[in-house]
Amino acid sequence: SNPDTSLIGLYYLVGAIKSNPLHLALIPGVYMAYRNSREAFELLAPATALYYLFFSVFPHKETRFLLLFLPLISIFTAKGVVEAGDRYLENIDLNKALTAVLAAGIVLVTAATGYIMTPVNQN
Repeated sequence: SNPDTSLIGLYYLVGAIKSNPLHLALIPGVYMAYRNSREAFELLAPATALYYLFFSVFPHKETRFLLLFLPLISIFTAKGVVEAGDRYLENIDLNKALTAVLAAGIVLVTAATGYIMTPVNQN
């Protein structure tokens, strides 16, 4: 039995966290989006869940399938980072700078992961 397929529904979540440890902020980000941005949550959460469920059902799992919903996961992750910054940092200037750096880091690491994980045509 392949250990990666034994995770069933967690395979892509683990893959997202392996590709960018900042994705640990995904769960708080989903909660914060639900609590503070209902319209965004109602738009993005079903799309993310449908992608995730669709690919989790199939027994053949590859990390490259994560690329399709990695941007949606990154949006929730960024929301978690921003909300944590707003809540836990008292200095507003430092808060804005740190939030910008972390959000940019999430985007850059996600883009780099997508570039690295994209197969190269070797013809």
